[in-house]
Amino acid sequence: MLAVLALRAPDRVRQELLRSSVMRPDVAHGALQTAVTRARRVVAITDDPYGFAEQVTSDLVRFRDAYQEAITDPSPESVQRALALWGAGPLPRLRAVPEVRELVGLQEELVRLQLRIRRRRLLIVDDQIGDRLRALFGEHDATVISSLQQFWDLKDDLGIFDLALVDLHLQVDNVDQEGLVIVDHLARETSLPAILMTVQPAPGTDLQKVMRDYHLVSYVVKGAANTALRDAVGDALSTDPDAALLKRLGDGLPDRVRKAEKRLTARGAARAEFAKLEMDVERLWSVFTKGSLPLVQETVRAFDSLYGDPRV
Repeated sequence: MLAVLALRAPDRVRQELLRSSVMRPDVAHGALQTAVTRARRVVAITDDPYGFAEQVTSDLVRFRDAYQEAITDPSPESVQRALALWGAGPLPRLRAVPEVRELVGLQEELVRLQLRIRRRRLLIVDDQIGDRLRALFGEHDATVISSLQQFWDLKDDLGIFDLALVDLHLQVDNVDQEGLVIVDHLARETSLPAILMTVQPAPGTDLQKVMRDYHLVSYVVKGAANTALRDAVGDALSTDPDAALLKRLGDGLPDRVRKAEKRLTARGAARAEFAKLEMDVERLWSVFTKGSLPLVQETVRAFDSLYGDPRV
């Protein structure tokens, strides 16, 4: 059939020319002509009018089947098999074809699924039960450290991790708060999401305020079974990282604005400075609703450099 199409591409092709030993005898003429038309739109014809492009960039038929399997029973292996069939994707000239454009959307969905279910890398900072936490999250790759100094030694490699679990106290007497130093650095210098853990918060601790101040994913009270911690980690890793970071930045925006107003008031700023702050806040909200994550981060950093909070 491909040979007939190649030789007679500009013309209508008679049904009898396309019959073969593998074609069902009851194929209707209209259905066959529709299939031929679709094939002409999907198969890439070279500049040579008597041949088809030989390069195969993507097995789209098998990809669709593999996509269904991956969605039905998602696993890193099933998703990878489907994406391997996608290969380099269809030729650019074919991406405007509706059927192919639909498959491009399926491939993008699989990429997002792959990010959600892949084996993640956890950084666990705990001086007492780090190994137990590693076992608790055995489905992921975990690096366990137990001190602030070990964290500083690792700070240049933080980009390899997907999530940090940080204990509030890293000294045996439990009077330090070195965990806050770590999550403060993560909030200021990285986009790595963090969960703060403690056996017992200090009396009067406002957990929500701590989460806002340090842009935490969660603040968890550890227990014997660590069910709350496991739930918090599951929630953090099931969320798109960029979306999670945007949410944390957005949740902290009102507090940022209040602090900026407080600083201007404390130094007796002129009315014009408050007017500029109002304009900057409007721009900040606009970027949050319309901008990409890099633009949001850049805008937040610019805002903080003007109004005194270097955290992003």
